[in-house]
Amino acid sequence: MALRITVDVFSGRPNPTVELEGTEADEALERLRPVRRLSEDDLGLPSEPILGYRGLVIEQVGDESVEGFPTTFRVAGSDLFGPGLAHRAADEGFEDFVIGSTGLLRRLDEGEDFVELLQAEAERFRHLRRRLLRPHFVPPPWARRCGCAPVRARMVECTGPPGR
Repeated sequence: MALRITVDVFSGRPNPTVELEGTEADEALERLRPVRRLSEDDLGLPSEPILGYRGLVIEQVGDESVEGFPTTFRVAGSDLFGPGLAHRAADEGFEDFVIGSTGLLRRLDEGEDFVELLQAEAERFRHLRRRLLRPHFVPPPWARRCGCAPVRARMVECTGPPGR
């Protein structure tokens, strides 16, 4: 059984890819083992395409595949996404295992600047997911902007003096 791990980061050129076989592939899948299903409160993936880092694409290649994993799935943060798969990975640091300063991508010998670029892109993607996907405050129908609250305050029922 073999795994192909592709860093989904580029749009106009081939993405960096590392292939693992045998024990290395088994260890990687053990790190990716789903430990809990994601809830509605957990972050998903952006619904619209974005530029830059978009996670890791994991492909089971060859004749054998491991049950419990789709043939192809995505890792974003510590979350796994694919057909029938929306779970938290056992190893929440798997992305760092691949693109970190001592990660698997060192095998490609692309240089320190490249690894730093990928790390910065991964961090940008984490912030983007949190910003785009966090639950938004929707005021209840009875709420109105409180005249005595600061301009940027949430919609609340006013308890201050009338006319303000």
